[in-house]
Amino acid sequence: MALLKACRQARDVALNRIEGADPSVLTISWASAEMAAQRELMGEHYWPYNIEDNVRPLQAMMQFAHQLGLTPTQLDYETFFDPEAASLAGW
Repeated sequence: MALLKACRQARDVALNRIEGADPSVLTISWASAEMAAQRELMGEHYWPYNIEDNVRPLQAMMQFAHQLGLTPTQLDYETFFDPEAASLAGW
């Protein structure tokens, strides 16, 4: 849980440094426009740290691992996660 929360906090700090009320990393005038374009393409929350928002990629990883012979059967991605971390709400 601590690692998951740290990843979320790092993401939020980075985005705030780019788009926050007082951006501290970028002084490029078009950064906000690029972030808006990125959100339009990828959705509002394009770096989700939770299972619910990553089901398709997780399923695909398990399928590819089996197809490539890395796993003898297609594994269930849900078995890899601590129940507390798996139940954490989105974004």
